[in-house]
Amino acid sequence: MSDDANLESRTAQALRHYREALAKVETGTRGSLATVVRSDEACYALIEAAATLGVARQALTALEQQLGYIPDVPTAGADSKDIGHSLI
Repeated sequence: MSDDANLESRTAQALRHYREALAKVETGTRGSLATVVRSDEACYALIEAAATLGVARQALTALEQQLGYIPDVPTAGADSKDIGHSLI
């Protein structure tokens, strides 16, 4: 039982990391559209954020396969009524 709790905790942490990486990609996409002068810099930042997102997704997928499900993890700033209604 302790192993399941530890695995669930690691999966929840992986989900939080995935969400953070996704937010960086989304922010980078919007920022790169507004940045014309520093396009190379914005492009590299977006590539790095996308790579981080890919690694986070792989970790989450591996943990989900071990645990058998993705635990309910509220998003940052989520209202209590929204808890459990979002897969990722």
